[in-house]
Amino acid sequence: MRNVMLILVLLMGLTGCAQISSGHKMTPDELSKLVVNQTTKAEMVSMFGPPQYQGFGADGKLMVSWHYVTSKTQVFSLPQTHIQMLSAIFNEQEVLEKFMITENPEAGMRMGP
Repeated sequence: MRNVMLILVLLMGLTGCAQISSGHKMTPDELSKLVVNQTTKAEMVSMFGPPQYQGFGADGKLMVSWHYVTSKTQVFSLPQTHIQMLSAIFNEQEVLEKFMITENPEAGMRMGP
């Protein structure tokens, strides 16, 4: 029985820490380059990669969003998850009209002009 417990503890130590992520982490420097009525969709795709969502709103305007999620788990603790989302609306020429950056609830939300 003692050997089984030892093996379980060793396995938990080996598999107990894991970190996964998806998307492109948006840096403050990148986000500061977003300028309403100037930045294009192509420039944003160049900065953040292909969007995770793209569609048209009821008004016919292009809506695009990028997401970054990372989750870290450790033995005997709750997972720590960081979520970042950038939502943007473009005009007919694919120039940025509005954007919103959302992060974990404790980090709050920031809206572009």
